[in-house]
Amino acid sequence: MGIAFSGGGFRYTYFVGVMDVLVHKLRCVAPGTLLSGASCGALIAVFTKCGLPVEVVLELTRKFSHECATNGVKGRLGIVLRAYLDAYLPHNAHELCDGNTFLAVTKVWPSIRTRLFSSFPTRPDLIAAVMASCHLPSLSDGSFTVNFKGRLHIDGGLLSVVTPPPNAAHTVLVCSMPSKQIARLPAFIGRPRQADISISPDNFQDWPFSRTETTGLALEPPSPAFIDHMVERGRADAWAWAEAVGFARNGMPLLPPATKLEQLRQHVFSNSSSSKLQADLPPVEVQFA
Repeated sequence: MGIAFSGGGFRYTYFVGVMDVLVHKLRCVAPGTLLSGASCGALIAVFTKCGLPVEVVLELTRKFSHECATNGVKGRLGIVLRAYLDAYLPHNAHELCDGNTFLAVTKVWPSIRTRLFSSFPTRPDLIAAVMASCHLPSLSDGSFTVNFKGRLHIDGGLLSVVTPPPNAAHTVLVCSMPSKQIARLPAFIGRPRQADISISPDNFQDWPFSRTETTGLALEPPSPAFIDHMVERGRADAWAWAEAVGFARNGMPLLPPATKLEQLRQHVFSNSSSSKLQADLPPVEVQFA
C-alpha cells in the first residue's frame, strides 16, 4: 500500500492527525511503505519516514506558525522552513527516505511538468527536494522559482492535486482540501475523482469553509487552537476511513501491522515466479537518481 499527500500550505496540520492514526494506531505504515507528497504533503511524508513523534511535529508546527504570524510570511516562508527542517530532521533523514519517499516538484523550464524525486544521497539533498516541493512564488524567498538539480522549479502541487508513488499496488489518497472543492478546481490541474479520494476534510463530516476561505487557511499561519482543531479533525477522518474500508471496528484495528504484512508479501514473492505487482505509473517524470 502507498500513501499520497496533497499540498495545502498551513492546512497540513490535518495530515498530522491522519498520520497519527495511520502510523501509531493502525500501524499500517512500515519502513518499506511507499509515501509521496507535494508541497506541505512532502513535509508530512518526510516527517513520517523519519519517525518524528506527533508531539515533536506539533511543537515544530506551533513554533513555525508563531514565527510566521509574528514576522510575516511573504518573502521569508521558505527561509524559516529551511531553518526548522535543519533543526528537526535527524542526521540520517536522507537514508530513511531514500527510495521509498517520492517528493513532487514542478519543473517550469524548458517545459512544465511534475517530477518525482526519491533518491537523496545526503541530508542537504533531501532538504533541497522538500524546499523545491514547497516553493511558493514570492512567498518562499521572494523569487518566482528555485533552482533544483540544475533546473527551475516551483511548488509540486501546481499541476496535480496529488501524485501517487509509482509501483504501489494501491494508494491511499489523502487531501487537505475538501473533495467537493477539489472537483471544482481549474481544468489544467490534474485531480483524482472525488470517489477516489480516501481521506479529506469533507469525506466523513461537514466542512464549514468556502473555497475562498479554504484557500486562505492554506496561506495564513493558524492559531494554536485551529492547529489542534485540524489535528483532531484529521484523526477523526482517518478513523472513519479505516472503519469504512474494514481496517478497524469500534476504534480497534482489524489488520496485522504493516511490518508483518510486508514480511508476508516478501515471503510470497520470494517463493513465486509471479512478477512484482505494478500499478499504472502516473503521468509524471520519475527521477530515481
